[in-house]
Amino acid sequence: MTGPPSIKGPEGAAPRPRRLHGNALIVAIVALIALVVFAGVGLRYWPRLDPPPSQRLPASAALAGRPFSLIDVAGRPVTDRDFRGQFMLIYFGYTTCPDHCPTMLMMTAAALEMLGRHARQVQPIFITVDPEHDTPEIVGRYTSQFSQRIWGLTGSPAEIEAVEKTYGVRTLFRRTEPQAGAYPYVIDHPSVFYLVGPDGQLIDEIQTDGGADDLAARIRRRLPSEAE
Repeated sequence: MTGPPSIKGPEGAAPRPRRLHGNALIVAIVALIALVVFAGVGLRYWPRLDPPPSQRLPASAALAGRPFSLIDVAGRPVTDRDFRGQFMLIYFGYTTCPDHCPTMLMMTAAALEMLGRHARQVQPIFITVDPEHDTPEIVGRYTSQFSQRIWGLTGSPAEIEAVEKTYGVRTLFRRTEPQAGAYPYVIDHPSVFYLVGPDGQLIDEIQTDGGADDLAARIRRRLPSEAE
């Protein structure tokens, strides 16, 4: 039994496989390039074992350390190195601040109470952004209204400007309409707590509307005794 007859081309030879049409070849090449690019992007953005957002440091924390040289309420020179071994909870404000500063310092005092025995690991610090008005004596009277634990610091305009730059603090002096019992200016400043570790490294910038309990909880998560 003979097999089926072979199919011959017009000149008697078996036909060759058909080549891809020009357009089809271009489409295939484009598809291959797209596949390679997609694979590369996929590898680049493949999920990594990064810490959750709540444990990531802000971008400004990339700087090494947060040195400063200021003056305490007794007029003595103080630097960041005087607080090594303790956590520093730093807040920038000024003594004639009408609202944010009193609220944040009251929150600080209440948070320390909530931390209980762990509060001894934390040194709260108030740094004025109004050095021309806030002398050591004025700062001392102001911080003592909220807690004897809060350490007030001031300095020359150049020293305050330097520490503001170190922490990335932006301030804006604005004159206001004269009012009875009010100062003729306000200073816009961030309402942020800066939590610095025992080694002098910034470890968190805390912005909270959750009150003292939230502030205390966020500090407590950073204390080594809580991790044991």
